[in-house]
Amino acid sequence: MRFLSSQKRMPFVLGLITSAYLIGCSIGCSGGGGNSSASSPSQSGPGVASIQFSTTATGWPGWCKTLTATLQNSSGTTVSASTAFTATITAQDASVYSDSSCTTTISSIAISAGTSTLTLYYKPTAVSSTLSISLAHSSFTTATYSGTSTLPTASSVRGQSSFTSSGANGLGVSTGGLSEPRRMAIAGSKLIVADKANHRVVIYPSLSATAPDTVLGQVDLTSNSGANPASASAFADPVGVWSDGTRLLVTSKSQNRVLLWNTIPTSDATPADIVIGQATDSTTTAAAGMAELDSPEYAFISGTKLFVADGGNSRVLIFNSVPTATGTAADVQIGAFGSGNAADQFATPYFALVTGTKLLVADNGANHRIQVFNTIPTAANAAADLSLALSNASAQPTALAIVGSKLLAYDEDKSRVVFWNSIPTAAVSPDGVLGQVDLSSVSTTVDDSTLGRGYGLLVDGTSLWVADTERHRLLKFTTPEP
Repeated sequence: MRFLSSQKRMPFVLGLITSAYLIGCSIGCSGGGGNSSASSPSQSGPGVASIQFSTTATGWPGWCKTLTATLQNSSGTTVSASTAFTATITAQDASVYSDSSCTTTISSIAISAGTSTLTLYYKPTAVSSTLSISLAHSSFTTATYSGTSTLPTASSVRGQSSFTSSGANGLGVSTGGLSEPRRMAIAGSKLIVADKANHRVVIYPSLSATAPDTVLGQVDLTSNSGANPASASAFADPVGVWSDGTRLLVTSKSQNRVLLWNTIPTSDATPADIVIGQATDSTTTAAAGMAELDSPEYAFISGTKLFVADGGNSRVLIFNSVPTATGTAADVQIGAFGSGNAADQFATPYFALVTGTKLLVADNGANHRIQVFNTIPTAANAAADLSLALSNASAQPTALAIVGSKLLAYDEDKSRVVFWNSIPTAAVSPDGVLGQVDLSSVSTTVDDSTLGRGYGLLVDGTSLWVADTERHRLLKFTTPEP
């Protein structure tokens, strides 16, 4: 009998087993970026096979994963169980569940007659873990599936020549260097990065490119001075970028404004079409009116609405339609005036996103939390329905992302990304972590698996881009299956 996974993130070896059935991987054994292979069965008697199984993929502690297997005979043909039997499960530093959100643990699974495929869900609870599944049946000997989960490693880096370098502009200002990169966006095949300390936004021609070919906020890729005076084509301290593939938003924090391009620029120093938060293209005054901003952190469009996390004013502004003229006022303000920790207040909101009907806000500063609104507010100073803590009393959530059903949050204070396997409906601790070995450790090692203090998350299909701001780099990880 062999037990091979078609969706997994861990290396496995299976030994000599005697059985009338094999449990095997179906053709194209890959899941969430992992590839597997199995040797041909070597027969030493009826139904006897010695199988080697391996995968190059790695696991994420706490990440809820899917395990799918098929019943096969000794020839590798998929078959159905002739009678019912029970599979017993033993896990070390891991748990197995009956549901895709990993909430209900199980120690066995009943397999009915006629079954040809099995689906289980599991998550390792530590960086090193072992999962064993034994199939018990009168006509079987015992089969065991086991493996080790390892710390996730990045597949590529931008802004540095290696995973162990971390200096500002390590590749040179004009040849791919970055200085305090904040947030990222994708427009078609292009990667767009807010390169804060270089006072520019750089555009990479493809997701695999290591150097940009277009720059905004500067006249060319060799320039990196702060804009003075400000204009529609020159800005300073960009901390946020967002794109839907056609439009582009850039948040210029120190100039108290958001710039909007109606089409993705293709040449250096292209001027923005519209300025939000200021009355003109050249003013940069901080203020708290509905058409004004103070140290904004992030802006994005969802449906017909524009949202701005206005950090210095401790609020989120909602425009019911995307502005078509400079100086347009917002329609709704969330966050009762002044910093506070009530359900209708923020301290310093750093990021926001819409998923389904929900609005989520990373409430940084003194509040150390994520605020969840079950519906998009339409009235001023609406109260959040839920506050989420990040298992860290001094947490500084700086970015959020959705991967499948999971919620991810960058905790800049602890140099890590925490995640929940499903968007919480109650105040619960995160399920796991990326960038550290567990939820209590903070390593300062500079490598391909450890993070520094950062501000950006971006999901690209099965990949997760992380802006490791402190180390002046972007890391690209392959996520496990959702």
